[in-house]
Amino acid sequence: MPRSISDLIGGGAFLGVSALLYAQTVGTGFSDAEIARDPVFYPRLLMALLTLVSIGLVVRSLVGKQERPQPTPVWWRLLAVVLLTAAYFLLFDVVGFLVASLVAMPALTVLLGYRRPLVIALVTVIFVVATWYCFAEVFVIRPPGFGLDDLFGWF
Repeated sequence: MPRSISDLIGGGAFLGVSALLYAQTVGTGFSDAEIARDPVFYPRLLMALLTLVSIGLVVRSLVGKQERPQPTPVWWRLLAVVLLTAAYFLLFDVVGFLVASLVAMPALTVLLGYRRPLVIALVTVIFVVATWYCFAEVFVIRPPGFGLDDLFGWF
């Protein structure tokens, strides 16, 4: 199956799953709860991210150029991803979320084949800071280790 067709089918299927799951969270039972205490807020956030990725797959399939697939050995990448994830979880408790994520995310991105250093650095910093902020300020769950408020306090 050509990549554009598989992306279109996969993106459409993910959109359908996202719509089905969203329909399961519709209701007014928690409409007066603050965001941090609303149990359907986080699943809806995940569904919004799933929807964005799905739309990206569909758009890529419609306007993207065809790439010739290159056979690569999958087993060594899988093993490397597992080892890197284990190292990330070990670092997570020792140095905290920010440092562990700022080290692991670019390493994982390069391991999976993306090679544009500036893009990797920008996406890593933006994603890690946004994730820390969402958990610390929106969900009121402070990630382990020092945080952005500590970092800004040093300056």
